[in-house]
Amino acid sequence: MGGNRIEFAQFGHFDSFDIIRSATSMIGVAEVDLPTPIATGLKSMYYVDSDVVRGNTYYYVVRVWRSASSFISSELVVIADKDDHWSLVTSLLHFNGVNNLNIFADKKGFNWTAVGNAKILINDHAFGGTSGYFDGVGDYIYGPQSLMQFGIGDFTVEGFFTIESHQPSAAADITLVGYGLSPSNGLVFMLSKTDGTPGFWDGVSFFSTSVPLSTNVRRHIAYERHNSTLTCYIEGVGYILSPSYTKVVNANSVVRAGGAYYGGNESYFKGYMDELRITSHARYRGNFTPPNKQFMDW
Repeated sequence: MGGNRIEFAQFGHFDSFDIIRSATSMIGVAEVDLPTPIATGLKSMYYVDSDVVRGNTYYYVVRVWRSASSFISSELVVIADKDDHWSLVTSLLHFNGVNNLNIFADKKGFNWTAVGNAKILINDHAFGGTSGYFDGVGDYIYGPQSLMQFGIGDFTVEGFFTIESHQPSAAADITLVGYGLSPSNGLVFMLSKTDGTPGFWDGVSFFSTSVPLSTNVRRHIAYERHNSTLTCYIEGVGYILSPSYTKVVNANSVVRAGGAYYGGNESYFKGYMDELRITSHARYRGNFTPPNKQFMDW
């Protein structure tokens, strides 16, 4: 059953809980003027409010009863929303964390391993106060190959990226996300080393959007395959890379973000990365408005 799940804690003796809900903030409202509770006499310290409308904001307080006395909690604000495709997400990195540390926690329950100077920084971020920073000199992070086992099916690989500088002297174009055991046996979502143009290399063929990207501007970039059409979206505008891309996309090595393609042609992203998400589903299927909030992780 869907809804807003509210959890709370009470230390010491209590008899029961009431849940009070409002469509507007109750801060400053006298206790006698609070709305009628939507649930009373609860003995468990959680409640699922299933009578909600997606997208609406709800305000809750909890009344704790001890004999004839009651106490009101602080207010909780909840926006009723969810990711309809959360079960198909294989990886979600918010890049939220402690400034200058190299801990990259994935909301799917594991940590990516950092290589080089890849770390969390507060300097540039889309949401959440921090992002991942890669200095362009040997930095990347990696996760298990299970993250990209799409076969011939649909997928979306996306994130927010800020190019700090182009790297025309790099050995190869710049890896955003990719895998592979050699340049001819892998797959890379990439940026041109000279002008930041997003493209795609699958070990045999190269596909390009022909849209150069300037430095120091944050952009949402998404690579998507839907019914064999491979598209790159830049700020929600789609550029078809291939109208019939049927190649099997199954990682044969760890999945890397930030750089290090293989076989001597190493290349590294120099800039900031935020909200990296991999989904075994085509999320957009046409032009869209870029996300304006942190990706949901439920």
